[in-house]
Amino acid sequence: MKLVPFTRNGLVSAVVATSSSFGLASSVAAQSANSEQATQRVLEEVIVTAAKREQTLEDTPIAITVASAKTIDEAKIQDIIDLQSVVPSLRTSTDQSTSATSFFIRGFGNGANDVGTEPSVAVFVDGVYRSRTTASLGDFPKLERIEVLKGPQNTLFGKNASAGVVSMVTSKASLEREGYVEGIFGNYNSAIFKGYYTDSLIDDKLAFSIGGSVNQRDGYAENISGGSDIGERDRHAVRAELLFQPSDTQEWRLIVDHDDLDEVCCYSANLVTGDFGAVIELLGGEIAAERPYDYRVTANEDPSNIARNTGASLQGDVALSASLSLGRMTADRATPSGGVRAVGGGAA
Repeated sequence: MKLVPFTRNGLVSAVVATSSSFGLASSVAAQSANSEQATQRVLEEVIVTAAKREQTLEDTPIAITVASAKTIDEAKIQDIIDLQSVVPSLRTSTDQSTSATSFFIRGFGNGANDVGTEPSVAVFVDGVYRSRTTASLGDFPKLERIEVLKGPQNTLFGKNASAGVVSMVTSKASLEREGYVEGIFGNYNSAIFKGYYTDSLIDDKLAFSIGGSVNQRDGYAENISGGSDIGERDRHAVRAELLFQPSDTQEWRLIVDHDDLDEVCCYSANLVTGDFGAVIELLGGEIAAERPYDYRVTANEDPSNIARNTGASLQGDVALSASLSLGRMTADRATPSGGVRAVGGGAA
């Protein structure tokens, strides 16, 4: 439901139009419609950091798509994999392992389905590079925007950005009290809970924020060999930040975060039964039918994905003049991962 404020002038105009001729009423209605259209044409200025400094989107000489906080909320984007629903040039592919998710921009990317492959689409979170896909799959409690840079970005972002960059910017801690709690429910017993709170510790100087999320869902693919359903979600994340502004020309951000996932994933369909299919069945094994949308699979062992992602970063910005600033970024991250990779359509 949308409530439209009714001003006194608008009320007077409506009364005059009602008591006047039909032609006058049509004229007033047309003027109101034109005024509303003119208001809707006023675009909000979008600030991005795609060129390693704050610029308006219009002044940035890079092919870039920006998903604002409003877009992220309305599209219910829970993690970076969901981002492809609002960025047409971005595609994500999760094959046999969550940790081997691949990103493609304009059709270019690394599709090796291998956790050891160096990515050609670089992922950054608050300016910190995430060297492996597993390190960027966490659910973020409060995002300000996501920038998708298309094409080679090696000059500013390094060698692993030959196809493009996905840069996620989280909301800074606020000196004013703010918070929310959110719950989302869906099929397959899906349940997502998010919480966020921020407030000041020292007026106009020091603020903090803390947020977390839980993302759980049952598997949607049946393992007809007797194992667990495949394709579940089981993720947890927590993030804390300190924002220090000792003066109008200085700002420091200390961010500490941890997220983990432990899932029976991922579903790998049987598209074509190969030449050894008969041998598998002869040995007493099972082969799923060549119908991938039946979501049925045969697996000797539940495919699992286990990952822990922990890190901290310190970012400082000092304005030396109106047109010159000095920045410092220090970060340390650890991402141990493991599990059992999914098999194909048969089990022996």
